[in-house]
Amino acid sequence: MGTIDSILFLIILCCYCFKNTGGNPIDTSVLNCDVGSNKELGPVDEGYNGAVEEFTGVLAGTNVQLVDYLFPSHIQFLELMFFPENSTATVYSKSALDADVFIASQRKLYYSLRCSNNVENKRVLMLNDLNDNTPIFDALAYNTTVPERLAVNSAVIQVRATDADVSPAYNRITYSIMQPIPSEFEMTFDGTIVLKKSLNYNVATGYNFMVKARDDGDRSATVPVTITVEDFDNMNPYFNQSLYNAVIPELEVGEFLSIQPEAIEARDGDTGINQPIIYSISAVSPSDYTSSFTIDAVSGIITVVNSLDREEVAMVTVNIKAAQSDDSLKTAQAVVSVTVEDVNDNAPEFDQSGYSATILENSPDGSLVLRAGVTDRDEGGFNGTLRIIPDSAPFSISPNGTVLVKNSTALDREETPRFSLQVVAVDSPTNGLSATAQLNITILDVNDNNPQFLPLPDPVLIPEGNYSDQNPWDVCQISTTDLDQGDNGKVTLSLSNPSALFQFREVSTGQPLP
Repeated sequence: MGTIDSILFLIILCCYCFKNTGGNPIDTSVLNCDVGSNKELGPVDEGYNGAVEEFTGVLAGTNVQLVDYLFPSHIQFLELMFFPENSTATVYSKSALDADVFIASQRKLYYSLRCSNNVENKRVLMLNDLNDNTPIFDALAYNTTVPERLAVNSAVIQVRATDADVSPAYNRITYSIMQPIPSEFEMTFDGTIVLKKSLNYNVATGYNFMVKARDDGDRSATVPVTITVEDFDNMNPYFNQSLYNAVIPELEVGEFLSIQPEAIEARDGDTGINQPIIYSISAVSPSDYTSSFTIDAVSGIITVVNSLDREEVAMVTVNIKAAQSDDSLKTAQAVVSVTVEDVNDNAPEFDQSGYSATILENSPDGSLVLRAGVTDRDEGGFNGTLRIIPDSAPFSISPNGTVLVKNSTALDREETPRFSLQVVAVDSPTNGLSATAQLNITILDVNDNNPQFLPLPDPVLIPEGNYSDQNPWDVCQISTTDLDQGDNGKVTLSLSNPSALFQFREVSTGQPLP
């Protein structure tokens, strides 16, 4: 054997050894170049890679070829290696055999070995299908839009997956919706998602979930499904709040000073359509104040156009309505409770234009003189201050209008029989409004003064004469005075030491004194 032949032999031998690393051939046959042969091989599991068939008895000088048989494309998966030194030829797979490729031939691989005389040895290799393929969806994701009023039991969307395995035992696919499963949908056997119960756009505007395709083995695939709900105009508008509380200062016009819990706003109940809203006032209570309010039809802002007097009305109820711009029958109602905020626009009022009282001149400090009533039409009534003018007057007045003696030493009827004063009420220390009432206090007398004798002539002269009871002589007149008034000022005279020479009598009555 020459050097070149030796090298070639080694190369062929190495290739042979490499191809046989997968084990023995599936079958061994004797090459028949006389009449040919037909033979079925296997079955063998798909994925096999290695020697398919070994032919023995290949005579030297015999030209053997691997040719197609019935299916021309099949021989592309095979190759023939000829070993003349041991009279064999072996058919090998070029790569792992896949039964799913041979669907048209029912998982059979066809080939033939042709001798130089054109006699053929025809072969059919049976392949066992294995579950070696995962289902594949025909889309990376599924998306659809459905109307809110789609009828129950309607088909929503169909997903589809295929399995390359050729055996029905391995390519049959079961579809399911993965957890969490939306209660509105269910899956049928063919991948159709069906509406199970009515949709509500206001509850859910769309759904996102995963669908699984699983074969009868353990192989599966998933795909995302998005279902968008198209809103239908079946809802009335709604206010964010059913009751609003607003404040407006009395005697003012314009927008509310405040409104709680938020600004007035209504929306279309069909949020996916969101038709514009038209606002209006449906009623005002008391109805006399209907003309005092307007509402902007677009913004819903309420304006007071005629000022309100809190002393006439402290609270007004405004009923408002929101209507859908394209359907006036679709409406919503809300109530705005308007509080008229008080401002100091009313002066205090005394319950009398003037007060008169009498007290004894010996009344002690703290003695009650009278009570003056004060009211204020503003909210909260009168909570201001009261004072007596002048401040030097011997009287005080408490916040509830009680007038008391504060300086009894200044009460002396003989000096000041009557006090003419003023009572002033002020409702606020800053820019307050005030009222004034006359206060006249008369001081009543008490017997607090001693009688006084008026001066007598000095000396008292008596002429000589013969005097008797029948012929008396008026020596002089004794007079008295008392600063007290009325009965308190009456003086009674009496003799402390009677005398036989003199007699005293009352001037007015002429009766002798005892």
